[in-house]
Amino acid sequence: MTKVIIYARVSTDDQNEDRQVERLTEHAERCGWEIVEVRREKVSGGKGRAQRPELDAALKAITQRKADKLCVLSIDRLGRSLQDLINTLQTIEAAGAHLYVDDQTIDTSTPMGSMIFKITAIFAEFELSVNNKRVRDGVKAYREKMRKKDPDFHFGRPKKSWPRPVLDKVMQLHAEGMSYRKIAEAVDRPFTSVRDKILQEKKKAA
Repeated sequence: MTKVIIYARVSTDDQNEDRQVERLTEHAERCGWEIVEVRREKVSGGKGRAQRPELDAALKAITQRKADKLCVLSIDRLGRSLQDLINTLQTIEAAGAHLYVDDQTIDTSTPMGSMIFKITAIFAEFELSVNNKRVRDGVKAYREKMRKKDPDFHFGRPKKSWPRPVLDKVMQLHAEGMSYRKIAEAVDRPFTSVRDKILQEKKKAA
């Protein structure tokens, strides 16, 4: 007999989880599933697993092989973040268990249900990739905009300062024909930092 855990969630104190539990219980009974746990909580769907103790307990029970399937009324009961949903599914799959979603009639123990979630995972990865690219493009555009106003503008970790004695030594060694890498070793600075500083100083002097 398939052992299942019912998880019901509402967002506010004036809402009630009973309807969710009743529908999932009716479905479990029709399918001949054994309900081993019923988990309820009132918490925003925007919260992650760490802020949702009942969901965390349900997933831990799944991981410990205490149940074969997690049952929820709808996808958004697990969370509103696509990435959180994928993380939850991966936890369930890693335990050799399955997820049943009543409203969307999804059961990952079936070939169709498994395929739907694999497609969802692809879109989650795509969404994450697009968001990361947008952030990188935004940072790049901001950096370029600020450097037009100030060529010495730096965005990111604070740059290591260039005391005049160190800078003078660098420029002297460069004038003597020493390579960027050798100069970097001599003054204990990163190769790229030494190269960029020399080019910057030469540009100023031009």
